[in-house]
Order: sequence, then C-alpha cells, then structure tokens
Amino acid sequence: MNTAKMKKTLMTAICLGFAVAQPGLLSAASLPTGFGTCEGQYCPASYQSPQNCGLNGADSGYSVFVGGNLTSNAAELEGLGLIGGNLTLNSQYNVGQVGVGSCTTAPWGGDQLQVGGSINDVSKVRLPNTGGGYRQNGAGIPNFTTYVSEAISGLTSISSCLGGFDETADSQVYRGTLLSQWGQVTLDCDSGIKTNGMCPAGIYLFDQATDIDVGYISSLDASVFPSDGSATLIINMTGVSATVRVQSANSTPTHVISRYLLWNFPNATTVNIEGSSQFDGMVLAPKANVTVNASGMNGRFVAGGDVVHNPGGSEFHNYDFIGSIPDSCLAPMPAPPSVEIGNRVWADLDADGIQDAGEPGIDGVDVTLSCSVYPYLDSTTTTSGGGEYYFSNAMGGTNVPSMAFGKACTVSIADGQAALTGYSLTQQNAGGDSSNDPATDLHDSDAAESNGKASISFTVGNAGEDNHGLDFGFTGEICSLNPPTIVSSCNDNGTSSDPSDDTFSYTINLTGSNAGTSYNIGGGDVHSGVTYDIDQGPFGNFPISGGDISLTLTDFDEVACTLADVAVAAPATCSDQAPPRTPLPLVSASCSATDSDLSTSSYVYGHQIDGSHKDKAALVSFAYTDVNDPLTPLATAAQIGTTWGLAHHESGNTLYAAALMKRHAGFGPGGPGAIYQVHAGTDGELGTTDDALGTLVTLNAGTDPHPATAAGDWFHDAASFDAVGKLGLGDIDLAADGSALYAINLYDRKLYSIPLSGATPPVAGSPTSTALPVPGDCPLDPATPSGEMNLNVRPFAVKVNGDRLYVGMTCTAQSTGNAADLRAYVYEYDGTDFLQVLNVPLNYTRGTDTGMNLDWRAWTDDFTQITPLPADNSYRVRPQPWLADLEFDGGDLILGFRDRTGDQLGRFAGSTDTNDNGTYTALAFGDILRACGNPDGYWTLEANGSCGSASSSGVGNGIGPNNGEFYVGDQGIHINSSSGALALLGGSGEVVTTQMDAAQAVTSGVRWLSNSDGQALRGKTVALGGITNEGFGKGNGLGDLEILCATPVQVDIELTKTADKTSVKRGDTVVYTLTASNTSTTNATGVQVTDVLPAGVTLTSPPEQASQASQGTYNRTTGVWDIGNLDAGQPPVTLTITVTVD
Repeated sequence: MNTAKMKKTLMTAICLGFAVAQPGLLSAASLPTGFGTCEGQYCPASYQSPQNCGLNGADSGYSVFVGGNLTSNAAELEGLGLIGGNLTLNSQYNVGQVGVGSCTTAPWGGDQLQVGGSINDVSKVRLPNTGGGYRQNGAGIPNFTTYVSEAISGLTSISSCLGGFDETADSQVYRGTLLSQWGQVTLDCDSGIKTNGMCPAGIYLFDQATDIDVGYISSLDASVFPSDGSATLIINMTGVSATVRVQSANSTPTHVISRYLLWNFPNATTVNIEGSSQFDGMVLAPKANVTVNASGMNGRFVAGGDVVHNPGGSEFHNYDFIGSIPDSCLAPMPAPPSVEIGNRVWADLDADGIQDAGEPGIDGVDVTLSCSVYPYLDSTTTTSGGGEYYFSNAMGGTNVPSMAFGKACTVSIADGQAALTGYSLTQQNAGGDSSNDPATDLHDSDAAESNGKASISFTVGNAGEDNHGLDFGFTGEICSLNPPTIVSSCNDNGTSSDPSDDTFSYTINLTGSNAGTSYNIGGGDVHSGVTYDIDQGPFGNFPISGGDISLTLTDFDEVACTLADVAVAAPATCSDQAPPRTPLPLVSASCSATDSDLSTSSYVYGHQIDGSHKDKAALVSFAYTDVNDPLTPLATAAQIGTTWGLAHHESGNTLYAAALMKRHAGFGPGGPGAIYQVHAGTDGELGTTDDALGTLVTLNAGTDPHPATAAGDWFHDAASFDAVGKLGLGDIDLAADGSALYAINLYDRKLYSIPLSGATPPVAGSPTSTALPVPGDCPLDPATPSGEMNLNVRPFAVKVNGDRLYVGMTCTAQSTGNAADLRAYVYEYDGTDFLQVLNVPLNYTRGTDTGMNLDWRAWTDDFTQITPLPADNSYRVRPQPWLADLEFDGGDLILGFRDRTGDQLGRFAGSTDTNDNGTYTALAFGDILRACGNPDGYWTLEANGSCGSASSSGVGNGIGPNNGEFYVGDQGIHINSSSGALALLGGSGEVVTTQMDAAQAVTSGVRWLSNSDGQALRGKTVALGGITNEGFGKGNGLGDLEILCATPVQVDIELTKTADKTSVKRGDTVVYTLTASNTSTTNATGVQVTDVLPAGVTLTSPPEQASQASQGTYNRTTGVWDIGNLDAGQPPVTLTITVTVD
C-alpha cells in the first residue's frame, strides 16, 4: 500500500453513445454535487420528453431528495431517491427505472432508493431490470442522518440567497417579469436587453408572491429565452404557503425547459403541486412539507420536510438541472456517500511479493474494473504518480456508478501491455493475508494470473469504507547494467604530507530497452546524472588499504534499473604506496563554563520593524552555568528581525546572526539575506548600551514573501508557508582562526565564504559561493530546473572543526511524499572536495505523543496536510525533519533536528486559507541524535540507545534508530521536544539544545544533556509562549545556540606529526610521532588531541607497548591523547604510535 496516495484519477468512459451533459454557458456556479448536472460516466448525450423508451444513460445524482418522510399513493420514482425518514408505500412503487419518463435511470446495479428510516412494506418496492437495490434504516451509509441534515441546511442557505438576491450585485443576473393570467404563465425579460426579440444568456429571477395556475391553452411560455441552458430561469415563490397548478399539457419550449427552470420556495413551509398535466422544472423547497398531485414531475425534486405523492398514476421523472446560480449563493455542503478502491502497481525488485521501501511504482499500466452489475460495463484507468490507480463511485466527474456498495468486483491488468514488457506477476499473498481487507492486507501483492490477465477480486465496502490495499506486484528486469570498467592512476609521491591515493575513472555500458540516458552512482561514491558509454572521472580518492569500494549504479530515469553493491577492487599497481590519509588530529581547548554565556535568537509574531512587538528582544544571552540568570537583551526585533544562525568572533568581540525564513515572523531591515553583527563597545561586554549593531553583509537569499507592512495579513501569511527552509539563510560558523565566516544560503543552496579582516570589529570582504554535492540516493524532484541541485535536497547546517568544514542537509521527499525517502547527510569539505561522511535514514520509529504518531513525514506545501490532534482540531502536528545543527564531542558527532512544522505554523494564528478565520497552533517535535567516530574517519549512528561503548536508559524504549534513543533527556512534557539547535562547551561532558517546555509548559527554552548517558541535567525557560500572537508556544520559539567566551584566551598550540618511513609495503612497521608544544604565553588546560588509526594499519603487539605518551594518556580505542595541562614554555610533549601495514 502506498499511503501517499493521489485522490484524483482519470477514468475512461465506456462508449454507449452517452456523453457528459454540458452545463450552461455562464461562468457562474452549478448547484452542488448530486443536485445539479447529471453525475457519473454514463450520463445521456441529450434528454427527451417523457415517453416509453429504452435506457438513455444513468445519473448518480438525486432525482428525489426528501428530508423527512415520504408517503406514496403513486406509481413511480425514476432515478435515485433518498428519503431521510420513513417510506410508506400504499401501492406498488417502481423505483430507479420507469415505463414512461426520461429513461435516464439510477446507477445500474447500484442503489435505487436510500431510506434513513424504515419501509412499511418492502414487497411493494419494484426494482428495475438493470439490477440494484434499496436500503432502509440508513444501512451501509454511516452518519446518514447527519448527511441529510447538513445537505438540507446547505440547500436552505442556497434557496434563501436566491430568494433575496440583489440582481444589481452581479452583471449576469437579471430581474425578469412573470405574467400569470387566464391560466397562462409567460416569462419575459426587459426589452432593452433583447436582441432580435430574444433575451440574452444569464440568470433570471422571477418573484411571485401568490399561487400560480397554469391551466389553459399555451401553459408556461418561456419562448423568448435560449433553450440551450445558457439562460437559467428561477421562479421564487416567496409565500410561506404556495400552490402551483398545472392543468395544460406542455410548456414552451416543450419539456426542454425542465433542465434550466428552477421553482424555488425559500420561505414556504407548505407547498402543493397540483394538476392533471406534467410539471416542468426543478423543485427546491428545503423548508417545506410538499404534496404532489401532478401527473408527472420533470426535474430534480428537493423537499426538506415530509412529502405525500398522489395520485396512483403520478410519477417522478429524472431530469438533471443544468442551470447556474450566482457564485455568492453557494453554501457548504457535505460530500455524498461514496467509496474508493485501488492502490498501486509496483516493481517487486527482490521478488519477495512484499512492497519494500524504495521499490518503485510502474506508471502507464491500464487497470480495468469489472463488477457483477447490469449492463456489466468495464471502467479503465491508467497508473500514474508512482504506479497508483483508483476508482470511485463518488458523485461528480467520471465516477463508476456500477461499483455499488456491497457488490462483487474485480480489478485486472491484461497481459502484454507495453509498460510491463519484461515483467511477470510476483507471488500472491506473500504477507500471509489473503483477505484483501483494507485494514490488514496492505503490503503484499494480491493478484493471481488467470485467462491472460492478473486479477484481484473483492467486495465493495459500504460508504466511507475505502479499500486502498489492492496491489499488483511484478518482477523482472527493467534493464541491466554492465559492471563498470575501471581505469586507475596512482600518486607515487608517498610523503606524509601528500599521501598516495587511488583515483578511479568509470565507464558503464548499458543493455535493456527501458533505461534512460544517464545513471547515478551511490555507495562508496556519489554522483548523479552520469552519461552512459562515456568515460567519466576521475572520481574519488579511494585509499588502497581498504581493498575495494562498493558501488551501486542506478538508472537516472528508472530507479528500478539498478546494479547493486558492485565490488570494485583497488588496482594492485598502487599497493606499495604509503598508508592512507588519516583524519587530521583535532585539538580540543575551550573556555571555562563559569566564564561563558549562551546566546540564542528569540522569535516574536508579525512585522519586526513596525509591528507591535518590534521592541521585544530578538537576541538574548544568559549565563552558561546559572539557569536563574536573567536574560540580557542583545538586539530587538526591529534591529535584526527573525534569525537562526549565530557565530561568535572572540578576538573581534562580535556576535553574528543570520536571517531566518519563518511564517508569521518577519525579517529584519536587511531582508532574507542579511547577516547582522553585534559588536561589544569599549566596555568589552555584549549586551550593554555601547554595543554597535549593524549589517555585516547581505546575500541574495530570495524575495520576502511576508506581508509588506505591519497592517498586512500576518494572521494568515499564506505565501510564507512553503518558503520555510527554501529562502533566507541557514546556519553560519567561523573559520578556526576567525578569518572567514561560512553561511548556507537556503535560496540558491550554496555554501558562502565571507572573508573577515583582522580589524575590530572585523570587516567583511566579497563573499564567494561553492556549489554543494547532490546525494545520489535522494529521489530527484521532477520540477528541478536543469543544472540545479535536486529540489528535494535542502542544506542548512554548517560546522567548522579544525581545518575542515562540515555541511548538514536533508532529503525532504517533498516530491514523492514517501517517508521512506527521508534521509540526512553530513559532508566533509577540505576546501577542494566534498566527502559524504554520514548518511542517516530517517524512517526510524519515533513513538507517539498526544495521540499522534511522531514518525518523520515528508515535507509538504499543503496546510491541510498538517494533522489535527484527535482531541483538539486547532493543534496541528506533522513532524518534518530538518537537519539544522552539528556539534563535535571529541571524535563523536551530534546532530540537531528541527521540525519544519514549528516554523510553518504559529500559535493561535491562521491557516493559509484567507477565508478561514480559525486559529491553529503548532506542536513541534524535533530530535537530537549521536554518531560515534570510527577509526576510518567516518561516523556510525547511534543504535537502540547506544553509541560506541556508551548507552542510555533509552535502550529498547521504541523511540529512535533501531528501537531506542541515546538522548532521553529531550523528553519532558512531550517526547522528542528538541528544537534543533546545539551548543557544546569542550570538556564539559554535556551538550545544550533548544527545546519546547524545557523548564515549564508552553514555553521555549534550553536544556543541558549528558553526553555520557543522554540524561537531562538542567533546563531554563527563555521565551514564554502563552501570550496569543507574541511567542510561539510549543512551536519553534528559539533559533541557534552559541557559546560566548566572556574572556577570550589565546593559546597557540603547535602540533606536528611525522612518520619514520616515506614508502612502505604490506607487513612493514611504521612509527608515527606526534609532538605538541605551547608556544604562547598562557598556560592551557584540558588539552586533547584526537588521532584515530585509519583502516589498513594495526597497532603492533602487545598494544599497550605500541603507544607511548611522554605526558597524559592515549586511548587506543577512541584515538584520544589526553595531555591535560600544557604550560607556556614547557618542553614539548610527545606520543609515539607504532603500527603494522596490513
């Protein structure tokens, strides 16, 4: 089952000489579904006067709709009848199809009569030979009484609007004249608008306060109006009691008028329709009890009260209403009862009969629906949108009326279709469930092969019981790829500063008819859109010591065309080179916790520069160690607006803040691309009166979608909804030496480097941009412009560690809607190349809270996809992952995830529908994950609450990757409460994260978490959220976190690394020597050096003698050399590591 189903389906009508009835020529509205034009795919091409005839199509709309009881002393009801109350039959009653009428019946084989109450004598119900049945006591239609009540309420509103409509308010509505005398009724229009004696197209209102008697020669004359339906005639019988007598035979033009004449009774509680002749036109009497004594009723019939149908020969004839009503008279209406079936045709790549994540749908397959319903007509649709197909019997459009409630039906796929070339049907019911039950039989293939087609049999459910579990799986090669041809080149320099690598070039050949023109490479290397049969590369710098790399080749246009896990051996010609490049040693030295502050952005509602909250603090700081320390404002909303990324330039004593795109909270004076700076004045302290605020630089980060002024519609701020994460700026960070500021531009999705001078404050140079890599395993958004980064990939996080820079990005799955496609990536950048060092699937289980499943879901641009809480429709949840921040804890990596919904919604703010004045509030559920460093310089994500040798109490709690979570401390009032920002003070053993309800309910704050067991240590409230339209409550109320060293200390630690050999072969011994010295005038404390052994070398035996430190200790597992204190001027300290080349 594909839960990201598409509701809209194109059906192919079966040709019986029928066509969809054409509505009038007006641009005004039709009556609601079921009450206006003919419904369904078998509507007649034209209607005929009442007569004896064969079938002339079928109409799923209501011929008769009675809110109360119906008592019949009459003969027939042609078309579909709905009776809200009881049905009393005093004689035989033909339903659905009649002898004399329009010959347009109720749906063949479907419901002919739907009764909310009881039928006194079912033996008097005579069903047609087209099959079908009746229902009583609302059977099979859930909430029958509610549906009838809401429909009558909507129709009452429409009737009242028409009865009191001011024609001067609409240029297409005219006031007509009605002359009733001597038994003749004549309808006319003002002579001033006539052309050649004819009235123009339009809506004509005729008001009549007294009864009408159509009794003699030429009866009802509307001959001056077009007979094609382009003129709608509405007779408003305005009395509280009304009678219409029809004694003469025909209207003029003959009976055609039935389809565009509406008799509206907006005020009447009692209506009598009398006479010995045919009554032409639709009846709309939503407040009335109606007595029908005419011989024939030609048009839709609606009565809100009880109806008595007399005499014995009287009949309801089924004619639709093609007229129009003013748009402004439309009213909310419930959807008529219906059911939908279908789901997916997919490629079962592993032939196990189960839909696995990543197995693609197959588009272009014709699926046929057949039901055991006269006249046994088939309906066909074609799979699209990832192999999806659906059939519906809903009124409106090209529905399938033969798919009647409770009927036996079959969906089938004929063999030999072009889209299935090379495929064969997979095994049936591999999941063990053969019921085709929509609640349980969801993920396997349900079809069996028989008589040249794959078929699934099922029974149509009752109204509302959709079945989206009817799946077809097919196996077989779509195409095949030849393994790559490898050409290698070797760097023979072999020095420690320029180690040898293997460089590979690829050529991949193609066989198979369904493949595209290019392919993606994943696994040990990542590339996208690589052309077939052309030498590509060189790609990568792959170390020889690993023996080989593994590649997965995937066709760019057809993801099912793949060659998985191709082992590519490293060429032997490079085997005698030096050991591979190792991760650079990382020196960890930090300021003291007691001398440090934390800073964060705080958000307020509305226009930031001129709004009512413009003077609120938008950037604050507080003591790192004291949760009771008052907040110190650093900048107001009017000064910097809404920001996220923060970076502190210690030597320049300047704090930078980057603009963030957030709905309901505007930008500052610099707009979406501004990076602001707050420079401490002469007193050297941030947050005092002599601080200097300004803009460091402004990048092109898109156009502001917010309202232009404070008086604009900030309540809805509709244009900002999907802009979140797609314009403005993301995270920022400083180079280790403060010489550059790095920023992620969310608009063009590039990394920017901004040179900084050594002045105080630093002066910005001209920014330069670098294109970011595109992950090959993120599905391509088809809307991606040529040459641009995949629109499904959204970068945000950036972090500097030593001389390397790391970028975090998210595969949002917005174009697929499939949560299985969600991933997070971390790339390492050395100034020349990007290397993917972490790839995190985000389809892990995240538990439930407030009755909602908190698993990550694909990004969305549709407000209605944000799910309401079961207990309160105004609170909305849809966790959308957004990798927002990165921090390093020694050799480990911490990832902060923000919930995008928390920035798309506000607190007690509006939806994106400007006509909707309801209030909605976000509940944002982010996450914090830990990845442990590997000896090869990569990272491994936590699993079941454990990371490396450390475990938390979250083992087995069902929340997190592999059934557990490490950082259990992000749980407070709610689970997964993190807001995505991180800060880490080296050597503290803890990480700080932003969080909802960190210390009290309905607030945004920060919480300190232990890096050894994931527990919460303390929390602090930063922003209150309980005030309507000021803060953001349980949404995302805070931005990034940044540590401010109150007293920056410059410590110059010089580190060198040498090897005793420049060229080695397998089996050789190599001795590395690391030397550290403090060349500054300040003593350093807590000095650590991380040097993890790479793959391809092993510590000599015994291991305890293979590493010798002149000061401190070396952990051979983690690679951390804990030096401790390193005083200024003391002799250098050394660490020797002896290894054997594998």
